[in-house]
Amino acid sequence: MTYEEKLNITVEAINEARQFTSKEYFTKLRLGTGNGLSRIDLGQLHDILLQLEQDEKIIKIEDTPTALKSLTNKTSDIMNAGGNKNYFLIDVLLWTSMRKNEKSIAINKTKYQQKYQDSKQSTRTTI
Repeated sequence: MTYEEKLNITVEAINEARQFTSKEYFTKLRLGTGNGLSRIDLGQLHDILLQLEQDEKIIKIEDTPTALKSLTNKTSDIMNAGGNKNYFLIDVLLWTSMRKNEKSIAINKTKYQQKYQDSKQSTRTTI
């Protein structure tokens, strides 16, 4: 699956999840609920969300799935949440313009794709 396909799946999943969220609450972007996110590696999904947060500034990640956390935080999740969390908790900052930003994200995709390819190459080189 290409980066563009993963980005589109992620943006669509955010849009869908936001529709089921009240305005005063953070959006739960669940994994494995038929939204296509289960087809994307968890680390890659996290990278895409970080790009949407840091570069596009349309979301803010408030919490991550237990699988991405350190051992101490995993233990805290299990004790406080009663098990592993299988969702990202995000604040959608620009909900009304999210679809409009989809085009600008697609325009900038080559930049992100190159960064992603470069990071994959550097990982292979360092191993």
